[in-house]
Amino acid sequence: MCARFVDERRPVLHTLRPMRLKTLCGLSLCVSVLAASGQTNMTTPKTVSLSMKECVQLALLHNRDLQIQRFNPAIARLTLNGSYSYYEPTFSGNVQHSRQVSGSTYNPSIGIQQADSDLQRYDTSLDLSGKLPMGMSYDLSGNYDNTWGIAKGGAFQTYAPSMGASVTQHLLRDSWTDQGRTTIEVSKRDLKKTELGVDYTVMDVLTRVQAAYFELIYARDNVKVEEKLLEVRERFYRETKRKVEVGTLPPLEEKLAQSQVAKVKADLILARNTVELDENTLKSLLGDDFVSSVGTTLVPSDSLVVVPETFELAESWRRGLAQRPDLTQLKLDVERADLDLKYRYNQLFPSLDLKAGIGLKGNDPTSAGAFGQMRSRSNPNDLLEVIFSVPLTRTAERANYRASKLKRAQANVLVKQLEEAILKSIDDAVKNVRTKLESITATREATVYAQAALEAEEKKLVAGKSTAYVVLQLQSDLATAAAAEIRAKADYNIALAQLYFVEGSALERNKLAIEIK
Repeated sequence: MCARFVDERRPVLHTLRPMRLKTLCGLSLCVSVLAASGQTNMTTPKTVSLSMKECVQLALLHNRDLQIQRFNPAIARLTLNGSYSYYEPTFSGNVQHSRQVSGSTYNPSIGIQQADSDLQRYDTSLDLSGKLPMGMSYDLSGNYDNTWGIAKGGAFQTYAPSMGASVTQHLLRDSWTDQGRTTIEVSKRDLKKTELGVDYTVMDVLTRVQAAYFELIYARDNVKVEEKLLEVRERFYRETKRKVEVGTLPPLEEKLAQSQVAKVKADLILARNTVELDENTLKSLLGDDFVSSVGTTLVPSDSLVVVPETFELAESWRRGLAQRPDLTQLKLDVERADLDLKYRYNQLFPSLDLKAGIGLKGNDPTSAGAFGQMRSRSNPNDLLEVIFSVPLTRTAERANYRASKLKRAQANVLVKQLEEAILKSIDDAVKNVRTKLESITATREATVYAQAALEAEEKKLVAGKSTAYVVLQLQSDLATAAAAEIRAKADYNIALAQLYFVEGSALERNKLAIEIK
């Protein structure tokens, strides 16, 4: 399996394997750094800066789920190749030598028991048989028989070579399909299902990598918000302490400011821990050996950019019903059920076969004479046979046919169920994207207003018209608003990636194409 990246400026698709040298070297360096970190001292941290595109490329190369899925098309292709053995001819041969002695009579002239007959036989037979795609079977055979010995009539020897060919055509049961042909067609659908499974896994991995990447950006930006809040709180604490020392503020104000500094420090510890956990999530999706990546810090080189997009629900629905690999897989299950139903219906018919054959044989005391008879076609054999058979009750055939009809109906319902689920998930995803986009504007306004309120309250505090408690509360409000704005941006991008996934356009929108080789 090979993932290809499409450059909109060029009509040529760039595969991962022959990608541009600069990109490949950069990815190799990233992998090398991740691997080398496991062999170095854990107290010496390594920092790797990765863009979203580089993370996706690394995941396509090394993600474990995708590596597992890559085996399935190869296995299915081998299974399909093996199913064509149904048409492989079978060659068989047999060589036999036998001797038969029967009866004995005492011969007084020579004074010993003498056998009534002593026959020896050398027999060689060859056979080539097989089946053709139209339901016809064939058989080519040849035989060479040489018998010699002593019988009551005296010594004798005969040569009896023969050759023949016959074909058998099914007229009812196994005529338009049979077990072998059905198995081949089912195996073709199974191969296509595994290829679609790779597509679906790539989409899933892509979406999870993007979500993890945005979560990591948010976590790191949230740490910056907490660090800025801590800086503000520490500065406020120092100013409050100085005022308490000079007697312009009561001691309680100092304790309040000090407690708020401690609270922010605790929040900062939790925020930094979230960064580490989100890094681990992204590392596991990139698929490199996890132990070797311990001690490495992943730093996103991209930032949270908001690109407003509008969506037509009807168009997203059309995409989802046309492009979702899992839906196509279920439709292939319907095709498999149709193939099985066709086979089971054919098995309800009686067996009516037409067999035709021709043959030549020879029988002569000399080998040349026997083969001469065959060349002259003096002893031809012709065969035309009609073979008919039918089970008296057909209990198994009827039951299998009815079960197959139910399986096809079930497969159709499963398709309908997934179609409805896809339509609902797309509708939910579109609404979610629109909501997240609107929340970005709201949170940005909240940040601006919180900043203005804090600045105004700080001026009032200087003028002695406010309290430290109110200022500290507004500082918290500003940090909360700033974190909410960053959260809204991350949520919008994650929601956008999820929408691309549910409508089946994740590969197309990320300029990815998948080749199964």
